[in-house]
Amino acid sequence: MDLGTGGGTAGPIRTAPAPVDRLTLVNRVDAGDWAVELPQPVFLRKGEQVWVDGGAVCVGRPDGDVVRHEGSGYWICRVGPPRLGQL
Repeated sequence: MDLGTGGGTAGPIRTAPAPVDRLTLVNRVDAGDWAVELPQPVFLRKGEQVWVDGGAVCVGRPDGDVVRHEGSGYWICRVGPPRLGQL
């Protein structure tokens, strides 16, 4: 699941809550160049919200409860083909 960009390199990564629009099974959540790998897959259900907070994935339920799933956060190194002028 990709939440878009989180914080910056100067501080902890925290994304804004994103709505879940269908039943989804995730074991990794991406937030721009930051990802959180979960030790076990987590079901996200329609109507919930999900966000990244450092090395955890947080799930907000419709009743207001928040469940925090601890994982391993790491930077994603995106390598692509060299651009013209970078050779």
